[in-house]
Amino acid sequence: MGLDVESPVHTVWKMYRMQLEAPVPIPIICDVVPPDLPSYLGRDYHGTISHVEASNLLYSEPNGAYLVRSSKSANGQFHTLSLKFNGKIHHYKLFYDPQSGLYVREKRYDCVRSS
Repeated sequence: MGLDVESPVHTVWKMYRMQLEAPVPIPIICDVVPPDLPSYLGRDYHGTISHVEASNLLYSEPNGAYLVRSSKSANGQFHTLSLKFNGKIHHYKLFYDPQSGLYVREKRYDCVRSS
């Protein structure tokens, strides 16, 4: 007999399983420090590159590979988190608020800084 899908225990186990299956984050480090590097980003920041250029950088990398970039169309309003997951490249708007840190939509993160 399995766990009831409405059970809080089921939800915790589902989240735990998702966490175990998630790829390890692999930052794609930029070879040259971009002149517009914000203080709240790290060496995974690639400056202003297109989604095609970002996709090309991530194409041959394993799942979990990511980079942060400026978008030509963003006018400085946000950055883009480009990452490879399940063999596909995904692009997410990455916002910054000095009080809250980095966030994608309503989810907020302390940092996306590579060491």
